[in-house]
Amino acid sequence: MLFWNLYKGYLSLHDIELYLKDLTAEQLKDSDIKMLFCLYDYKKYGEATVSNEMI
Repeated sequence: MLFWNLYKGYLSLHDIELYLKDLTAEQLKDSDIKMLFCLYDYKKYGEATVSNEMI
């Protein structure tokens, strides 16, 4: 649910960042959390890189 809401822009990157920082080492092993990290990185860094390359 978090993944979809971040993907659609319903959640802020700041809120997801705080959520991810609060996870335990055991929780970080979950594949859903890993996918959320990937999406977070893409939304925070990837979109800027992609749009800059198109200019």
